[in-house]
Amino acid sequence: MPDRAAPTDGLRADPGVGSGGGRSAAVTLRPTIPAPRTSDPAPPAPDDRPTLFRDPDTGALRVRVTDGRAGLPRHASRALEAPTGPFATVQTEPIPTIRAVPAPEPTRAPTPLLESARAERARTVEPETSAIAVQEASTAAPRAGRWELWVSGLVLAALSGMVLTWPFRGDQAVFAAIGRQILHGQTLYVDLWDVKQPGIFLWYGLFGFGEIGMRALDVVMAFGFGATVWALLRRRTESARLRRLLPVLATGTLLLAAGPGDFGQLEMLCLVPAVGAFAFVAATPGPEIAFRRIVLAGLCVGIIGVFKLLLAAVAGVALLVYLGFALRRHRIAAGVVLTATALVPVLAVVAWLAAQGALRETLHVWIVEAAQMGAAPGSRSPARVAEGLGRYLAWMFPVVVLAAWRSATAWRRRDALDLAMIAFVLLDVVAIATQFAWWYQWYFASAPLVVLALRQLDVVRCRPRTAVVLGLVCLPMLAHAGSWALPTVLDGGGLTAASRERIDERVADYSTIRAELAAADVQPTDSLYVLGDPLYNRLSGTPLTVRFDGWAYDLMSDDQWSEVAREVAAVHPSVIMVSTDAAGWVTDRGPQVREVLDRDYVQYRTSDEGTWYRLRS
Repeated sequence: MPDRAAPTDGLRADPGVGSGGGRSAAVTLRPTIPAPRTSDPAPPAPDDRPTLFRDPDTGALRVRVTDGRAGLPRHASRALEAPTGPFATVQTEPIPTIRAVPAPEPTRAPTPLLESARAERARTVEPETSAIAVQEASTAAPRAGRWELWVSGLVLAALSGMVLTWPFRGDQAVFAAIGRQILHGQTLYVDLWDVKQPGIFLWYGLFGFGEIGMRALDVVMAFGFGATVWALLRRRTESARLRRLLPVLATGTLLLAAGPGDFGQLEMLCLVPAVGAFAFVAATPGPEIAFRRIVLAGLCVGIIGVFKLLLAAVAGVALLVYLGFALRRHRIAAGVVLTATALVPVLAVVAWLAAQGALRETLHVWIVEAAQMGAAPGSRSPARVAEGLGRYLAWMFPVVVLAAWRSATAWRRRDALDLAMIAFVLLDVVAIATQFAWWYQWYFASAPLVVLALRQLDVVRCRPRTAVVLGLVCLPMLAHAGSWALPTVLDGGGLTAASRERIDERVADYSTIRAELAAADVQPTDSLYVLGDPLYNRLSGTPLTVRFDGWAYDLMSDDQWSEVAREVAAVHPSVIMVSTDAAGWVTDRGPQVREVLDRDYVQYRTSDEGTWYRLRS
């Protein structure tokens, strides 16, 4: 009777030693390898030992076994699931399995060294051994990186605690005041005025948790920025260590580089939807993107537009650049879908304002008054531009260096994400040039700069010289963080009421303002209008009574100064305070306001902080 499992091509059958007759004898299949011709080069020495490697797509540790005969890599796990080739397990009857082993090489002389190498190669990787090796290797890396995560967590916790101790400054105070009064029934752009879009006021109004609560939200948004950066880059990062530290590095960058006047600004809050939009469409490299992801990215851009239309344009155009380079087809359709969905949140806010009867005022403020303020004398001071840019570059210096390094070769590599990030930076610079160039406006550029820097860090070789250079470029950022952290520690860390009082005075002059209010005898029942810091209204417990809050006195146009004079003459606040910084602007740009003060008010106090006026009885 013929055998059921006859030797196949390239294999020869050797009878094994068994008991119970030929039917139960083991048969060993040995691959038959033809002898090489004399003209062929000698084949390399085979190496069938398993080696561990990390899958660049998933980050998982796997086992690679190199076929010494063919010189081709194969995964042991795959070979075990679907065995093929000369090492396959052949099913026969009645013997359950037959194991094939490599045949000796007939062309090589049997030397002790060669016999030792053959014995080493003959070791078979069993399924149990491979699984154990993979499991042990996959748990070794997290154990090795736990100390990094613990140290990083402690550093982030300390920096977050420092942010929680910071009080409001003028911008945060006016955001909170307008947001609170909107929720109490007043209409933005009709009863209250500010050139910004409604998002920032709704944020402070809806989440009116007080200063500590809002600072806690600032910390949450910083961690949200780290989470979105991780979602964007985790599949694009080859280094397992860097992949673990992506959210730590991104969050730590903001906590180290930003100060009390930066957190809570809309530029900082918009970092999360800006990076989140790219995470939806660019997290997985490839020429095809699901349209539902483009829709979600467009909604993120629309959320930015609710906070600031100009920033939404920056992020939206950068996304279009990415789609143009990444997609092979349907580029126009993707751009239309992105633009249409980005308009949805903005149009919803416009409809909400129109329902309150403020559509005309909304469009006038967003278009006409914004342009008038931009054209006002002193609104684009070169000194302010240089100061803001210099501060940002110094505090973000290591990020800027790595991002510039990455950008130098972006066009040659035609990397769609890198090119989109570069377009993001350039568009944001142009947007800042059309605004008032306050230093905090540069922080929106942190989104593309951090992404570029982390991608460059992934390809930098870890050498001692490189580590020293990176440490040196981090010194300005660390010095900036230390300038806030060390005084906070010396003031007691905000753990007691006295410690918080010292921090409040150092950061925002709270004690000075309270003393000035007490000396001016301002009561909670008084109606107070301040041409200066809105913290006076916040700390005195008085609402904003005039449509123009008085905080943007250095940016108001001539028409707005005239409107302030008409508002003050109509409302007649019981107390008016003109800060020392605003006094010169009143003289030069607001003569109508000076006329109202001289006619209807009496000056009753002057100090280093400003001049106080009380309504004539």
